[in-house]
Parts: sequence; structure tokens; C-alpha cells
Amino acid sequence: MGMENLPVPSSEEIEVSASYLRQIAKEFEKNLRHLEDRRWSTTLQDSLPNQIAFGDYQGGESFRNGTVTMAQNQIGTTIDQFISSYRGIIQSLRASADRYEQAEEKSKNKVRDAGNSGGSHTGPGPKLV
Repeated sequence: MGMENLPVPSSEEIEVSASYLRQIAKEFEKNLRHLEDRRWSTTLQDSLPNQIAFGDYQGGESFRNGTVTMAQNQIGTTIDQFISSYRGIIQSLRASADRYEQAEEKSKNKVRDAGNSGGSHTGPGPKLV
């Protein structure tokens, strides 16, 4: 996926850029589209064996309509939850990139404002020169 440059877990410092977060989100979104294109719900529904496969008796019908259908539904629910969580990760990556850019801009503005304050130091603490 092109994520070879991830930091080592024991690293002292991790530097992240908004563009890198967006790059990760873009890669994840490609994977998400691939997952969604698989049409899991339809695929699972199509894969349910017909009644004849379980025989013409009460036990086979009960097994198909009970156990097999419940298992199929649970698998479908799990896949839906995974896709929803995956979508949430993508949204979180983008939101983090936005917050990172906002914080960077705010920091730049504060540095600029501090530099523009000139010699009008009136408060306690060191004077910026």
C-alpha cells in the first residue's frame, strides 16, 4: 500500500504532515471502494443454498431456515460493521489532517503576530527581540 515510511513504535519522535494523513486516507478509500464493490449482502444472499440442498424433511428445512440463515446474517452484519468502522477511520484521518493544518496556521499566525509586536513589551516575562 506504500506505507513503508511509518515510524518505528519505539521512536522518540513522530512527525506527521496533513498531506501524509490525506495520502493514507486516499489509499484506505481505494480499499473501501473495493470492499463495497464486492456487494457482500447480495453475494451472501446468493450463496444461501436452496431448500432442495438440505433435503425434503423437517430437520433440513429447520437447519437451513434457522442455523444457516442466522450464520449468514451474522456474517453480513460483521462485514457491514467492519466497512462502517473502516469508513470512520478514513473520516478520522481527514479530520486529523484538517486539525493539524489549523494548528499549523494558528502557530504561524502567533509567531508572525509576536514578531510584529515590536518593542511594545508591557507584560511580565521575557521580551521578544
